[in-house]
Amino acid sequence: MAAKGVTTLAVAILLLISTALASGGQGIKVVVHSPYQYEYDIVDGKIALTVFVNYTVPDSCHHLTTDVEQGATEGNYIVKIVEEKIPGDVVCAQVTRKIPSIKADVPIPEGADTVHIYVEGISKASTPENLKELKCFVLNTEIQKLRDEVKRCSTSEKCEELKKRLTEKLLAYEEICGPVENSPPEKPGNPVEKPPKIKIQPLPINIDIKNDAVVIRSSMVDITVKTDVKLENGKIISAPSGKPISTDIEEIITNIRNRIGGRVKITNAEITDDGKGPKIVAHVEKSGKILGIVPVTVHAEIVADAAAGEIINVVSPWWSFFVW
Repeated sequence: MAAKGVTTLAVAILLLISTALASGGQGIKVVVHSPYQYEYDIVDGKIALTVFVNYTVPDSCHHLTTDVEQGATEGNYIVKIVEEKIPGDVVCAQVTRKIPSIKADVPIPEGADTVHIYVEGISKASTPENLKELKCFVLNTEIQKLRDEVKRCSTSEKCEELKKRLTEKLLAYEEICGPVENSPPEKPGNPVEKPPKIKIQPLPINIDIKNDAVVIRSSMVDITVKTDVKLENGKIISAPSGKPISTDIEEIITNIRNRIGGRVKITNAEITDDGKGPKIVAHVEKSGKILGIVPVTVHAEIVADAAAGEIINVVSPWWSFFVW
């Protein structure tokens, strides 16, 4: 009787989960992961998404735009919201205004029964001054690394390749940051055995600049910084709140991954700051089987305090507890 009861319970759970996974009346299930309130409708074969951002811009020249990108797997889409300024010498009315919501159309792949939409926090790029300082820091770090590699290279072919890359970095530094300690950079044909020294203050975390966006690299995922940041006393400071981003990024990402457990993949991660402090918002996928029987992929969103490192919130399907 006990075995029969367990079997009946398992069947009931599978039926409940199947109902949760099943498509709705419109033939498609839409799962939205968003830091904002939202609503959607299916119109002309697309998901018409409205995101209620309640965002304030400083003048008439600033506005919000959306960009919809295909995610890492089919049926996953990323909606990016970006604050932009009208280019050119335009006179801007210096009056703040609130943008209550913004819309985006998300495609529905042919034959899909579920679409996951990941709405990223509003991206506000670093100021030109802060971005320049970060670019110079990254170039400094790369130049120092290349110089060390040149000293240790063992073959002439390898040395020439390293010297070429070093020259390119030095020229880029000169163009963006100015002369290296008032010394001319190495140029083709000039020796690099006695290069001018660049004083750099190393950071305990690995940063990079991609398309004018700051990226913090970890062993599991690249974290895109969606807020204004600056270098200050050897730390990366999130400008809106004035709080430093933790140097224990690897540990935070590991905690995020372990929070779900099992075969987990972090599909994307970003750092935002609403003025209260920087947060890491990560989207993860877990592969497993419901009750060890039915294969399924669990999608979850995990938010961590990027300053203190604590997990703040986890959003995942209620039935994920039955997946292993």
